[in-house]
Amino acid sequence: MESITFNIEDQHITYEVNWLGMETISVNGNIVSKKLSLPNRKHKFSLEVYGKTEDFYIQSKQAFSSGCIKVQLFHNAILIEENTIEFKFSDQKEDASESNNEMFIIGIMFIVCALCFDWSKFFLFIGLIFLFDAVHKTHKMQQKSKQNNNKQEVED
Repeated sequence: MESITFNIEDQHITYEVNWLGMETISVNGNIVSKKLSLPNRKHKFSLEVYGKTEDFYIQSKQAFSSGCIKVQLFHNAILIEENTIEFKFSDQKEDASESNNEMFIIGIMFIVCALCFDWSKFFLFIGLIFLFDAVHKTHKMQQKSKQNNNKQEVED
């Protein structure tokens, strides 16, 4: 689970996102908002600061191409602070292969559970995303490997 903490006076506002894409906002350890992560999500809440109750919101924007989430804290529609969560992906061949296997297995599990236990179509869709992503990355790794072998043969 990845998290960012913002501090306003003596209040600690924490934004967390888990691997399923569930975003949780908590103030001093108490959950004030919990939503499924989408490309652009807004969490509204109120805080007792500056001697009165004020309106705040956290907006998260996902950039799927770069693998990061931009998290912005607003007070009365004015940006106060911004931070970014970057997901680290391994470029090493062995780690990438293990990751692809894990993604493939997770995808199969989502699909089987969605079909056998009559889960919603959303879980079927998530399973297909995991499955296709694992297959696509495996195919890319195989293509790179073939290109490297061809380069070595030409050099010899």
